[in-house]
Amino acid sequence: MWPNLQRYSAWLVQTHTPLIGLALFAPFVLNTRPTRVEDGVDRVLVRRFSWFALAFSGAVLVAYLVYAPFEDWTFLRFLLPGLPLLFVLVGLTFGRLVHWLPEPSRAPVLFLSVGAIVCVYLTIGNERGVFGFRDHERRYRAVGEYLSAQLPDEAIIVTVQHSGSARYYTGRPVLCWDAIESARLDETLTWVRQQGHRPFIVLERWEEQAFRQRFAAGSRIGGLDWPPLAQHRAGVVVYDPDQRALFAAGRPVETDRIVDGRERSKRSLRR
Repeated sequence: MWPNLQRYSAWLVQTHTPLIGLALFAPFVLNTRPTRVEDGVDRVLVRRFSWFALAFSGAVLVAYLVYAPFEDWTFLRFLLPGLPLLFVLVGLTFGRLVHWLPEPSRAPVLFLSVGAIVCVYLTIGNERGVFGFRDHERRYRAVGEYLSAQLPDEAIIVTVQHSGSARYYTGRPVLCWDAIESARLDETLTWVRQQGHRPFIVLERWEEQAFRQRFAAGSRIGGLDWPPLAQHRAGVVVYDPDQRALFAAGRPVETDRIVDGRERSKRSLRR
């Protein structure tokens, strides 16, 4: 829990600036005016909402404090159900603070502050590559559609990172390789074939090393020492274990290119 608390707290401040901390003060700042109704707004109701928003966001955070720790800030997406509520609390708190200023200065301070926040967010988003996420994350759909169109009906997909998307786009069974004991890859693939399936391995490039470390000592397939069946430019590879023997016998293995958009591969593996 402690490593996760450190990570999520740091990521929140780094990506949403320290202003996100204003949300914690919302119930107290909004409680500073004795008037129940002001400008048609029920202040008591607003305060109750602020406590609810903090409680809900805190519950979301606690749910992931006991989850597996991750190293990349993009896992802040786990907290997305609570973030909009926090943003509302920040806005309410900031608005109340501005209201305490002399009336002639309120509009300029609010305008300049919002402008500065927008510029900071654009800078942070650009530095972290947020505006390129669409093209990068598109690989899940592209790979999923390729697998659906090109793999035979009896295929079973051995993967981890693409386990959800592969199942979604293909409807075929998925086997997570990180659930296979390190010395039993060949045994597992043999059993899979006996059940009438044909295995295909789908990996991100950064998963290949982990796959080899886990299985290479006890399996030739685990070494991934033959060309992939297909690859995507974002770093996704598809291996057909049946092609390893062909490659070892000197037959060339053609690597297909997984593409996005309307362009589609011409080669099919359907039997």
